[in-house]
Amino acid sequence: MVRRRAMLAAAAAGVVLTATGRPAAAASAAAIAVEAAKKPGPQEITIVWEAGLQSLDPLNFSGPLWEKQTGIEVKVIEVPTAAMFTKILQEHRAGTGANDALNVILAWMADLVRAGALEPLDAYLDKYGYREELKEIAPVYRDNQMTVGGKIYGFPDDGDVFVMYYRRDVLGDPKVQATYKAKTGKDIPVPPQTWKELADVAAAINEATGKKPYGCAFFREPPYMHFMFQERFRNNGGRFFDPATMKAQINGPAGLETFRGWLEENELRPPGMVSWGFVENLAAFREGDTAITVSWPPYGRWAAGYGTEEKALAWVPKSQIAGEVGYAMPPGGHP
Repeated sequence: MVRRRAMLAAAAAGVVLTATGRPAAAASAAAIAVEAAKKPGPQEITIVWEAGLQSLDPLNFSGPLWEKQTGIEVKVIEVPTAAMFTKILQEHRAGTGANDALNVILAWMADLVRAGALEPLDAYLDKYGYREELKEIAPVYRDNQMTVGGKIYGFPDDGDVFVMYYRRDVLGDPKVQATYKAKTGKDIPVPPQTWKELADVAAAINEATGKKPYGCAFFREPPYMHFMFQERFRNNGGRFFDPATMKAQINGPAGLETFRGWLEENELRPPGMVSWGFVENLAAFREGDTAITVSWPPYGRWAAGYGTEEKALAWVPKSQIAGEVGYAMPPGGHP
């Protein structure tokens, strides 16, 4: 998923980066970190991670691998997404020193920096020659997700973007196409380019199929909603604050347009969708109960049936729509 996270090294720098390492040219950044961590020092590192699917990585893969290579145990503190920012800030203000490193949602990084909760990493990057290797990270993530005020505070670990997924067989159904044309006077757009087109297509699907499948569905559970709101609000021309006065503008025209669209789409959705999270929305799409959704890249892989033979993904329901899924930019064209 991230879709939206950066690995923010706080006291973890003392474990991974502060021991004298080999020249950067002799090894990758990962190899240098491993060698440095083998020197005398802490035998455990504690990291805060988003509870649920995201924590499967440090619990089942990267954590055990780090311990195998360095002898240092990785203790993973799972925190529900909605509580992460508060818990991180509380620990910092209390001075507990309980967390060595943090995995956080990117929108929080500037606030955590200004609160003094994060340590700048530039000195370590220069000392151990890591900057050259950072150039291998795609610029959209490297240049936007690592810095606050010109200093580096974290590393992106998740290249998430929103993608629109749609059932090609459903949108290509002659009955759906005829219903759409009768309602709008136009040929059905495949895929929809705007949220208004998406709502009209979903309404036509509901009418033509008897809601088997439903025209569209999305996750609406906090805190996931704010990701979709941010994207759509910006695509509608919104800015969160007036740059001159810093007055909040969420309740301005762009925000109202976003929320009105949500209310319209909620009328087209399956029962209970307003409380759906990532997993519920995924299950409905894979099982063929919905025709259009927007989410992060794993939906595409799992809808096609890839990777679900892995033990960690045993919970993912068998795809009923493999080979029938189209992919496109989300409405508005800027994920």
